[in-house]
Amino acid sequence: MQGAGTRDGAKVLFAAPVQALDCPSGGSPQIVGDAQGALVAGGNAIRGTRVGAGPMGEAERGEAAPRRRVLFWCAQGHETHVAFASDAEVPDLWDCPRCGLPAGQDQSAPPPAPRTEPYKTHLAYVRERRSDADGDALLEEALAKLRARRGA
Repeated sequence: MQGAGTRDGAKVLFAAPVQALDCPSGGSPQIVGDAQGALVAGGNAIRGTRVGAGPMGEAERGEAAPRRRVLFWCAQGHETHVAFASDAEVPDLWDCPRCGLPAGQDQSAPPPAPRTEPYKTHLAYVRERRSDADGDALLEEALAKLRARRGA
């Protein structure tokens, strides 16, 4: 190898043929042969693939199942495209991936947002089961037991 020079009017780093490098896994680079004017990685030119891997196409995978695309719209106006097999039953509602609201197939009348009820406290559930008179009677009974225990 020689230093920098010129060849056909262009500046080149090496005027003599440059040898390519091969880097076996876990080792240091080794010189494996001559290449004209460039450093070339030897050995594994395509990394991250396995033997026999190639472009996947319909010939290797088989034919794709026939599909149909269905559009769904939510109450916020988001449009969702969903692909179903042509023989599959299409649901009436689909969850919008952007906002989570239910989406329907009619753009002019999307399904309404579900009504969310506020969180109920324990007292609210007790009041559903018992009337105020029942609550007053239970309170008086508990107070009477407490007073009897204290001796008042």
